[in-house]
Amino acid sequence: PPPPPPPPAWKCPVQAHAINNSHVDSCMWVNGTESVKWPPQASEYCDYIKQGYFGYVWPKTAGGFDEWPCPQAASQGQNSQDWFCVFNNHEKGINLPKNAKADCGQLAQGKFGYDF
Repeated sequence: PPPPPPPPAWKCPVQAHAINNSHVDSCMWVNGTESVKWPPQASEYCDYIKQGYFGYVWPKTAGGFDEWPCPQAASQGQNSQDWFCVFNNHEKGINLPKNAKADCGQLAQGKFGYDF
């Protein structure tokens, strides 16, 4: 068999998958792998990645952190209606490259992360 591709020079946070192809490099959390899971009702908020944070949110009616724990690299939070998991740059192993873009369009398909 051919040798495996060399590992990327960059490192993704714990539980995230490093994906690299000819167009873009990505760090992706995949629902149902590496003990990562989020509810089907989750929605992303990714407009603030340039400010250093991004994440996802779901209604409290869908169950709490005991059922849907945040990935280890994320912090948990809540308001009156929602639970959320937020990834903060320079915290818990998140070191976003300068050109990072949130890859949030695939949350319903079970993928969430960032490209650079």
